[in-house]
Parts: sequence; structure tokens; C-alpha cells
Amino acid sequence: MRSSIHDRPAFIVGVTGLMEIHPDDIAAVRSAVQTIFDWIRYSPQAGEKGDQILGKGLGLPDSTPVVLLSSLAPGADQMVAATAVARNFCVRAPLPFPIQLYPEASTFRRGHKDSSGNPIVDATGLPVPTAEDLARQQQLADSLKPITSQNTFHVLLADDLNRTEPDLDRILQADLRDKHRRNLRYRAAGEYVSAYSDLLIAICDQAGENDAPIGNSNLSALEQSGARHILQVRRRGLTPGLLSVQSAISWADNGPIIRIYARRAPNYSSPPTTVPPTVDIKAGDIALWYPLDSRPHSFSPEAWNEKQMEVFREFVKRLAEMNDQLSACAPVDLQKSLNKLLPEFSNPYRPLATLEKVTNWCKKFLPSQGNDTVPNDIPPKQMCCSPKLERLALFRAQVTDRNRNFYDKKIKKLARSFFILALTAIFLVQLAEYWVPKVASGAPAPVWLNPLQIMAFLTAIIVISVAWWLNAGKKRSRLDDWQNDSRALGESLRVQFYWTASGTGQSVASNFLQRARGEASWLRSAVSSLAFPYEEDRRDFRNLSPDEQLDRLRRVKLGWVQEQLNFFERRVHEFQMRKGSLHFWANLLLAAGSGLVILNFFANPNRFEQTIEDACRWLGLWGFIAWGVLMLLGWLICHFVHLKAWQRHRSKVVQNFQPDPEESSHVAYER
Repeated sequence: MRSSIHDRPAFIVGVTGLMEIHPDDIAAVRSAVQTIFDWIRYSPQAGEKGDQILGKGLGLPDSTPVVLLSSLAPGADQMVAATAVARNFCVRAPLPFPIQLYPEASTFRRGHKDSSGNPIVDATGLPVPTAEDLARQQQLADSLKPITSQNTFHVLLADDLNRTEPDLDRILQADLRDKHRRNLRYRAAGEYVSAYSDLLIAICDQAGENDAPIGNSNLSALEQSGARHILQVRRRGLTPGLLSVQSAISWADNGPIIRIYARRAPNYSSPPTTVPPTVDIKAGDIALWYPLDSRPHSFSPEAWNEKQMEVFREFVKRLAEMNDQLSACAPVDLQKSLNKLLPEFSNPYRPLATLEKVTNWCKKFLPSQGNDTVPNDIPPKQMCCSPKLERLALFRAQVTDRNRNFYDKKIKKLARSFFILALTAIFLVQLAEYWVPKVASGAPAPVWLNPLQIMAFLTAIIVISVAWWLNAGKKRSRLDDWQNDSRALGESLRVQFYWTASGTGQSVASNFLQRARGEASWLRSAVSSLAFPYEEDRRDFRNLSPDEQLDRLRRVKLGWVQEQLNFFERRVHEFQMRKGSLHFWANLLLAAGSGLVILNFFANPNRFEQTIEDACRWLGLWGFIAWGVLMLLGWLICHFVHLKAWQRHRSKVVQNFQPDPEESSHVAYER
């Protein structure tokens, strides 16, 4: 399997299931898991068949990594994890307890019970391990061997976020011995798998889609952590206030649930026990269920399920296409991407006058004077970043480069082609309408149109059709969609990078991208798959020294706030200059048109024809030169006026961003 965390947005599969599967059902369940993994990779375009229940394969290419989320509990979790490892899938393990405490939990260490049914505990308050307990602990150790330490993490509760590490260790030790708190952490780990997975595999004994889960009467509703309860959470939504960070908007983005039927082992003593199914069902049978949603009355359940599968397939298709496109891009410089997001210094935007731009361009061709003794290309100070920050910065650079070098160029090329074709069509239509063949004096005018006119008119129709196809066809619409999605993805990754760098522990998928389901679901999933778990962001930031924290926050301020200010100032200035140029050319054309009207009026043979002819003969070429000089002078005056106005605006902005000297000295004194 992969030795490191995936560096591209992944398709995430979660698993929840029975810890004790009936021995007669294990082979059928394992075969069903193999079928699901085949279905994920099967490509209908390659002629590969799908499944009778699941339909045609999703066709995920190798460029899109598949990640399995499993808490590695005995039974279903470890079985699916072993199958994923054999297929070279990445396995990530969200655990209810830290890895050093998890083997001591009741999941693996159940112990003996006395005559009253209470477990026999040792001096530490934990059950005395039996031979079966030791075997389960060894199975956990074997399951963890192919999984790197980066891919195992502890799921925090909401009230764990603000605790110090010593306090959290003490509480975890206590929860390990408290049945109610222990099951609450089991429930949180199960909900975490459900929340962050695009597809959930549930291996349980629930036969019908609407069957109620069977709970343990000794536990409250919130402490129920069985597979059937996690399945209901997937369909109805997360428990408010249980997890520290939610993955997305409620359950709006949750994909389908694939239920694999299996019976509980007959020697499984802990409640609940398996209830006989009300329908004819056998081990390994697959059912496809979806999260509960507001189904319109015009949709039947079957039609609504088909519609939800279409939404899910579109989600998978967009994710796979993005990874395919980015895999063909040139590699980017990681350190350059980090320095761009976390700069050491930020220079304010200063607009250049037109003459200054021309001067700087000419200086490039002049020989160096040898006065530049201080190099201006000193590399910025490098800072240590976590693998997650590097992953976010690298992928964001790939997305923005793809958007700038491919989608933007393609759309601009189509726009230029449309403009050229439109001018060509106008010329051909005018040619077809006003072109008149020469006839001899006194000869009758031609009745039929000239063949050249007909050809020009037909060519104009073809050109107009091509121009319409370029502007309104599927290719342009698809490029616009990808450009908008790339911009949204790049901005989301940028915000997630800064939230991670500053240790907020917040999720962009649940707080930033708030569009409707199906429109941005794959964007939320892409960002979430690269950024979770979020809880470690706070821990990593707290582990920095105070000076490193201040430097990190200063860089975040420069890279996020100051660079955004510079970007918007630059864009506003560019649009203002463009507006001024358009106004200038519009006024120039208006003046030229008015002059032509006046000239045509006076050029009438009955008016001042001789006077105008004498004036044009006297001016000669100097008239055109004077006209060009006046046009250039007006253009420069327009740019100069806008430059001065922008400099006044910039000076006000700089004054607003300068800190108060008294306040700065006061803060320095407090430190």
C-alpha cells in the first residue's frame, strides 16, 4: 500500500460493521467487499461490467487515490482494511483512543466476568485479559503494520479541543474505565468515519432499509455505537456537538450506503442479539441506500434513488477528471509555492505610468552600470511547514497553474476567435448586400445576384454558425464550468491553508463553501480529503514556540490580508485604466464621426468643395501627423490623471494600515 498520505484529492470509502461475524458468513462478506472495490475501479468505457445491484462501475482511474477509513475494530473493520491493503489502497485509521491506549479498550480487552456479570479487573481498573483478548490485540497490531503513523489519529470529542495534553491524557485514562464515556468515544469514531467518507460500507444484520437499530438497554441513545446506529447517522445527519469539527453541511454531501448483510456470531455474548429478518435475505447480499432527503412528491422512491445515483456519479466523474487533468501538468516548485503563501515581506502595489513602463522596458537592453552591489534576488527565509501545509500548497499551485495556463488561455482564444469571425461575417454580409457588378453604360441592370454575392452570403452564414458554436457550444460551457470550479477550488485551498497554518482547526468544507448539493459537493470533498483531520492543526500550532507562532501569524497576515489587498488594488487600477482608455477611444470615435458628418455636409458640390480641397492640399501630410500627436497626447493625459488619482487613494490606504505608535509601544511593553 502507499507509504505516505495521498497528495491528491481522494475518493474516500468508510466502513462500519459487526465485530463478531457468523463464521458461515465470512466468505460471502469478503466476496461482497471484493465486488464493491471492483465496482469502484471498473470502467464502463473499457467494456468492464458492473454489478447487478450497484450498476455500471464508477470507473475511477489510478490517478485518483482510494482511501479507506476504518477504526480497525475486530471483525468487519479489519477484514475490509486487509482487503484494501491487498489492493494498494491507502488506509487511514480514525481511532476512538490514542494508539497506545486503544488495545486496552473494551473492544479488544473484554476479560472474564464474575457470577454477577461484572468484569474482573486488575489493579489498574482494567479487565484481566484472556487468551482471546490477547489474540485480538495481536490482530490489531498486525493490522497496524502496513499503516504508517501519519495515517492513524485519535478522534477528539468537541469538549476535548481546549484541553491541555496532560488533562486530555488523564481524561482518556478515566474514559477507558468508564463504560458510558468509552462508548461515547466509540460513537464519535463511527460518526467520524460516516462524516468524512464519500461511500459508506455497512456490514450488519439490518435487512430492511427502514428497520430500526437495535440498541443496548444499558446505554443511552447517544452512547449507542453499533453499525446499525452509524448507518442511521449516515442517513439522518451527525449528532450535534459530538465531533469537534464537522466535515460538510449537515448530511447534504453524504454519498450512498452499501449494506452487506451478515449475521452475528452465535457466541457473541454482548447485546444486542440478531433479530430474524422479515424478508428473504442471505449473507453477502448487497443493498444500496441513500441519505434521507426531501423527496418531491412527483418522484417515486425508485426514480429518486436513480436521481441520487446520477448526482453521485457526477461527483465521482468530476473528481476523477480533475485528477486526470492535474496529473498531466508540469511539476511545481514546493518551496516557491510556500514562500508565495507565507511571504516574509510584502511590497504594496504601486501603479506604473505608461512612460515609466516604457523606460523600464528599455533599461533591459542597456548595459549594466555595475552599481548594483547588493543582489536583489536573495532567496526568502525558509520556514518549516507540516506535511499537510506542503500538501495543500502544492496542490493549490497545481490548480491555479492549470486554471491560468489552460482554461484562461482557452477561453481567451475562443473569445478572440469569436471576435474575428464576427468581423468576418459582418464584412461578408456587407459584401453580399452592397457589391454591385459593373455594367456598360445604358445596359440593363442584372436581374439575378452575382455568384460572388451568393458565395459571400453563404460563407457569412457558415461563419456565423461557427461563431455561435464557439460561443454557445458545449466546449465553451464546459471550459467555463471548469474555470469557475478551479477558481473556487483554488480559493478554498488557499483559505484552508491559512486556517491550518494559524492553528484554527476549522474546516473550509463546512464553513466556507456553502453552495447547494451537487454543485460543489466534489469541491468540498476534495478540500476535506486533503485537510482532515483538523484537530491536529491546533496541536501543531501550540507546539510552536511563541516567536514561531508570531512569525507564522505575521506571514499569514502578509500572505492573506496584504496580498489580497494588493491583488484587489491592482485589479481595480487595471479596470480603471481600461475604463479610461475605452472612454478616450469612444470620445475619439465620436469626434471622428461628428467630423465626418460636418465634412460630408460641406463637401456637397453646391457648397464649399473648392475651399475644403484647397485646405487639404495646403495641410498635406501634416494634418495626419497633427491628428496622431493629439491622439497620443490625449491618451497620455488620461493615464496621468488616473495615476495621480490612484496614488492619492493609495496614500490614504497606507495611512489606514499604519499602526498607532503609542499602541505599538504599549504592546511591546506588555510583552
